[in-house]
Amino acid sequence: MNHLSSLGSSSPGRRIRAIPPRRVRPAPPHLPLLGAARASFGSIALADTCLLACQHILSSTHSLLRALVADGLERRNIAVIGKCYSTSAAAYAEMRADGLRVCPSSLELDPRRSFDEQFRASVDAFTRAALAAFEQRRPRRILVLDDGGELIAAVCEQVSDRSRLAAVEQTTSGWQKLRQRELDFPVVNVARSSAKLVHESPLIAESVAEQVEQVLARVAPGARRVLVLGAGAVGDAVRLRLAGAHAVKRFDLDPARSDFDAARLAEALAQAEVVIGCTGGCSLPRELHSRLRPGCVLISASSSDREFDAPALRAAAPVTHLHEDLCVDGVHLVNLGFPINFQGERDPIAPAKIQLTRALLYGGVLQAAATPSAAARGFVDLDGALQARVVRDFTRTLADERAA
Repeated sequence: MNHLSSLGSSSPGRRIRAIPPRRVRPAPPHLPLLGAARASFGSIALADTCLLACQHILSSTHSLLRALVADGLERRNIAVIGKCYSTSAAAYAEMRADGLRVCPSSLELDPRRSFDEQFRASVDAFTRAALAAFEQRRPRRILVLDDGGELIAAVCEQVSDRSRLAAVEQTTSGWQKLRQRELDFPVVNVARSSAKLVHESPLIAESVAEQVEQVLARVAPGARRVLVLGAGAVGDAVRLRLAGAHAVKRFDLDPARSDFDAARLAEALAQAEVVIGCTGGCSLPRELHSRLRPGCVLISASSSDREFDAPALRAAAPVTHLHEDLCVDGVHLVNLGFPINFQGERDPIAPAKIQLTRALLYGGVLQAAATPSAAARGFVDLDGALQARVVRDFTRTLADERAA
């Protein structure tokens, strides 16, 4: 499936690409919580099923896919696309060596264009190629595992007969995007499951806060004045983590969660030595870049490269690799404007912790496979007993770690 590498109209000469290692390790990490999720189901028939997946290309994702293979899903019936900013080149190579079909665009970026624009084109081309290959085998079911809603949306556009479809959505942003559509097949809603909302958010916030501290020690060790844009779970975790050693202010569109009103944002930007974007949208459009003080450090703690209108900054400097720090007109853009907690590692969050998310997704795929397409339409709650079992075992795992 090398023909799944299209990035729309971007010129090959402008792309940068992560280089996978030649040597791969033999197996991804063992994730015991996958067994807890599996215990909620009896016999699952996946032999005549195909899976399209949009997931971060990480070693723990490899573990999830291997669990599905153990359930009878054939490797040739799996097609995966990742997001270049989160892809571990090592995990990518290990998945390919294991016979899994991973789209090469998962490693590539045209730095002068926005990630979202390129990714939509990549997902569209990937979906067309994967569906064409799958249809030659006439599968009984087509399952879709998505992170962000783009893949499910592409499948909706390209598949007229939805009677074989079932899907899983991982993220709240994907849920928000898809809830505007009239979905005529079941979509298991892992995104809004209580297990994920309550127990995953602190893991993400902790990972981001740790990375922010490390970056500040490296690129701005003397910086004191920090501005956090966005006061959600991640923004608040970062603010609290830095408050002891830094003078931290926060800005949010909700006045109750902001230290000042929107009229004073330009003034706050001019004073900040470090700006951390945690909104999930564009918190610092290009027209505000001129308001930044010389030497200001920009750190994204959300998704994609939206926070700081990063393509406008990347276009003004040579870019050689995916996790580069740039200096443009005296402004430091960390990690090309991509989320600071993704820097090419096999798993930015320890497998023992992120296995919670992988187990919920694995259970969601099994639930989707067990749900007849005609039995439900639109979003379906993730099985409550499955959530309880996974959370119980996860809580025990964390307690054992603390006691060790």
